[in-house]
Amino acid sequence: MTYREALLETSLSLKYFIHSLQNNIFEITMTGEMKEWSAAVPTGEEHQIPMEVFEACDDINVSGFLKLLKVVDSKYESFLNINNIREEEIHEFENMKYDEHYEEEEGKQDDDEALPF
Repeated sequence: MTYREALLETSLSLKYFIHSLQNNIFEITMTGEMKEWSAAVPTGEEHQIPMEVFEACDDINVSGFLKLLKVVDSKYESFLNINNIREEEIHEFENMKYDEHYEEEEGKQDDDEALPF
């Protein structure tokens, strides 16, 4: 692994973490403070919920994770800028990692077929 690849791996990990944290904040809010509203939304119906809705929640977990999200997101953007990493480069690296993983999985299947049992 090169230094650049290590930077890209780190940026990809941060990207996944931010996405996961956003999903967790959403789930905590929809199963907590906004449970009644969420239950009233028909299945399959989509809504864009502004960040202000989450920021207005009284749930200490939501407010704490929003603070963490802001810090991590800010550090992520700074990290990308300092290292001159573009989103397209991260996307290309992610595709390369996926392709490598897929090729490894195909190789494992071939090895299994050679087993006598």
